[in-house]
Amino acid sequence: MVIPPTVTFIKRLYSFCWHWEGKGFISAHSSGTIVTWALNQPKQPQSVICPHAGEEEVPDSSQYAFESIRCVQWLPSKNGETMIVFAGGSRRDCLDAVIDGDEDEFTTSSITIMRGKRLAVMQMDFPVVTFTTLCNSPYFNEACDPYAIAVLLQQDLVLVDLLSNGYPSFENPYPMDIAVSPVTACHYVVECPADLVPAFYAVGSRGKRAAASSRSNNQESGVESQASGTNSDSFSLRKWPIDGGEWGTNLCSYQELIITGHADGSVRFWDASGGESFRPFYPS
Repeated sequence: MVIPPTVTFIKRLYSFCWHWEGKGFISAHSSGTIVTWALNQPKQPQSVICPHAGEEEVPDSSQYAFESIRCVQWLPSKNGETMIVFAGGSRRDCLDAVIDGDEDEFTTSSITIMRGKRLAVMQMDFPVVTFTTLCNSPYFNEACDPYAIAVLLQQDLVLVDLLSNGYPSFENPYPMDIAVSPVTACHYVVECPADLVPAFYAVGSRGKRAAASSRSNNQESGVESQASGTNSDSFSLRKWPIDGGEWGTNLCSYQELIITGHADGSVRFWDASGGESFRPFYPS
């Protein structure tokens, strides 16, 4: 009987990911550190890094200086440069609340892409639940070549384009966050005039290039700077990469409109004629 090796690390473990050839794995911890392990040397880690510490040494004195890394993936690419994607790990602005509270109660709203020493940080609009990379191959090997990251947020789904400069997000073809600001009033309009809903779509399309759900910052060799080629008012020009499924049958022969008022003073218009979901077409 072969007993598998056991590895030990003093910081709380949140996530790990195997090397694509099964030679080892990386682990993500509460101190904002990523540890690389080799199966042939399980007693000692190959490396311990704190990606967001910059030129500083790995923080040993306090596990609260950086956010916990809650999820991590380790991927190869065709050019031979490995990619590590993780949620969390950023430097904390305030430590008091974390030290006094339970670490498990705190969430992160950032995704980091690390290629060598280069970091690209995407700040999301809502806390991250989990994420997964989308690859050309379902098998993790040298040809998997990731092209996007699907990030599930508490109130949204964001897809990040890995093939475009600055990692812009894809424009969601069916966004629906009716409670982006708390709803204070709601009005249902049925059997709208035939030209009303198309008119709202025409007006709403003018603001379609609104701010993307992720904003990129690049950090290279510990020096943080604004990402080149990334504009907060533009989406990726590539097609939405997720497909599949079928639309249900719409039994309504008339148009339906829902108007919501929100705590931030905005009024939003939703097309409810689809039967499956609401489609926003005009915020004001």
